[in-house]
Amino acid sequence: YGLFEAVGQKVVIGNMYIGGCPLETHAANAASDAAAYSYRKIVDGVMTKTSSVKLSTALADEDWTFVSVQEGKGFHGFYDTTYEGTTHSMEPDLTNLLNYVRSKCPDARLVYHAPWAAAHPEIGLVMNSMDAIQNVRTSYFGDNVTRDGWHLNYAIGRYTAGCLWFEKIMGRSVVGNAYRPSAISEPDALVCQTAAHEACEHPYVVTDLSYFEKPAGEDGDEPHTVLAKWYFSRERTVADGVCETWTGQD
Repeated sequence: YGLFEAVGQKVVIGNMYIGGCPLETHAANAASDAAAYSYRKIVDGVMTKTSSVKLSTALADEDWTFVSVQEGKGFHGFYDTTYEGTTHSMEPDLTNLLNYVRSKCPDARLVYHAPWAAAHPEIGLVMNSMDAIQNVRTSYFGDNVTRDGWHLNYAIGRYTAGCLWFEKIMGRSVVGNAYRPSAISEPDALVCQTAAHEACEHPYVVTDLSYFEKPAGEDGDEPHTVLAKWYFSRERTVADGVCETWTGQD
């Protein structure tokens, strides 16, 4: 929100949230009109949260200009494939969900939030967040932009992704935007903005930002890098002594 406000652009942001939710569940919820979501909405910079909301309700709540979908639950990289013994397909769930959104919001521009791209020509905009994050990792931040190896951290990681969304939607460079969270210094914000801008200009490649010099005296000790292990079967979790995910799922 702050990035849009900084350039005088009014914006309403909505998010239908279920933690780790896969496309399969979204498509099922659309088909059954399930009141299964936490509806998070930002108006004039203020977020409200409403529980037990239907997709149909949220899609009708505003004349949305953009509607974004994404895969979840660790399947971002699986379009229709088997990898290391795990088989997953986004179809027919992605098609069904896009058709549902189009029926409710015929004038909205469809967006796919990548982690990874998808083979749907009706998707008018791909948010290639993975490129922006890989770009920022080439800078002095290194591989220290997540909070658990999986979710972006609350400062550098999220701000970089937000910068990408701003530039993609506005069609103008985010570099030089006056907004930055209080936890991010001006030099650090420039690195994030540049990482996002380069991802927009050069998608699906990594742009080297090692030319940015780390500001003197910043952060004190070097941050630690955490290697996270991810579990795709109950047998694996039991063998390693971990029986639930962070969301409490088996």
